[in-house]
Amino acid sequence: MKRGDTIIIAKISRLSRTPSDLIVIIGKCQNKSINFYTTKENYCFDNSIGSKVLLVWLRN
Repeated sequence: MKRGDTIIIAKISRLSRTPSDLIVIIGKCQNKSINFYTTKENYCFDNSIGSKVLLVWLRN
């Protein structure tokens, strides 16, 4: 994956088995400016403030 790419998956559970692994994967994507979307939950992880709030919510 390279800067500016987009990952689209059906469900967030398809990406990771544990929440901690999910946080690491999404964090790595954000560090590389890779956008991440889920179709079922309609989550969007990019560099917006909304996605950062969502990431904090997932940590809890």
